[in-house]
Amino acid sequence: MTIEHQEAQEHPKYWFEDGSMTLRVQNHLFRVHRSLICRHSRVLLEARTDTPDVVYILEHGALDLQKDQVQQDKRDTDRREEKQNSSNMLDGRIKTVEPVLSKDFEELLGHLYHDELLTSTTSFHRVVSLLRISSSKHLDIPQIHELARAEFQRAFPSEPLLLRPEMNPFLHEGLQVASQFGFSAVRKAILYAIVTTHHFNEEEEEGAVSPLSQVHNAPLDLDVHPELEVTTQAGTLSPRDLTLLRTLLSQLISHFTPILYTPSTTSSHMECTEAFADHWMPLVIQPSLVDSDSEEGEAHDVEDVNVNSVNGSSSADLERPTRKKTILSVYKPLESLETIKSINWVEKGLCPECVKEKREEWSDEQRIVWERFGEWVDEASSRTL
Repeated sequence: MTIEHQEAQEHPKYWFEDGSMTLRVQNHLFRVHRSLICRHSRVLLEARTDTPDVVYILEHGALDLQKDQVQQDKRDTDRREEKQNSSNMLDGRIKTVEPVLSKDFEELLGHLYHDELLTSTTSFHRVVSLLRISSSKHLDIPQIHELARAEFQRAFPSEPLLLRPEMNPFLHEGLQVASQFGFSAVRKAILYAIVTTHHFNEEEEEGAVSPLSQVHNAPLDLDVHPELEVTTQAGTLSPRDLTLLRTLLSQLISHFTPILYTPSTTSSHMECTEAFADHWMPLVIQPSLVDSDSEEGEAHDVEDVNVNSVNGSSSADLERPTRKKTILSVYKPLESLETIKSINWVEKGLCPECVKEKREEWSDEQRIVWERFGEWVDEASSRTL
């Protein structure tokens, strides 16, 4: 038996005695049912035999005919020697653009054999495994890839006010995944969520690169670096991402500071403009000077108004409690405008008509901020490539 086969071990779960196809992925051998596996994958359609003694080795890289011929000659010699030991083990190579991880292949089999279906309770790392292995650069399984994309988008909504950092511990990893697999709207929302948590400067050191980022972006020899199979629990940010985030933070603050610190006016009634001037300082400016993430944030009476999302569609997920902690900050424009909209301005002396007019203006400003943020992302991303 060759050295390659000596190093590989039968997978403890996905080695079926009645299996009709054997694949080696990294250091694991999987004996599975060809009719189930190959009918989904465009890449595995290359495996045309139903003989389980043929070991197909998944490896990445462009096909080198000359090199493969030398390897084939060596394998032929090995096989002649193996016949003396009554071994009928053969092997073939199936190329993928990027390396396939044994863990990812295990997750794929779990899905195909219905051991663990892809649902709303599926873990983040399992969704990423299925998203990665089903992509065109791995095993090219379109149906599963679309299911994994849909589940990723459910976990990371593109609506910024629905993507709550405190409810999602995988924002940094999600940013890497969104960038790699072309989730442009989700990437924009994740960037905003990270920027507005305002912790990336404190948590990450310049030059830190995530192991997850390395797996996604580099054609590594994963047999030499097996530790890169394991994704990190606490994500890190690459220097390029840090530069992008700092640029976006600066642009958000520059854009929103004059809006936040200038008392609002109305076009109809001087009395309402004066009421704004009287209450803008205590209700808006002063709370914004307190860190909105600290325990010092105050609760204010708010109205149960009909809220529109930044993208223009209503959502029940944006319901607000009667009293809530103030979210007012120069680096959280969408949340700050939402807080300003929710204040009971009629109670402060404004007429209902002027309040309705101002809330529409603040909603328009949210959409403007979101459009500008997308432009800043595109501009800054092009400069950091």
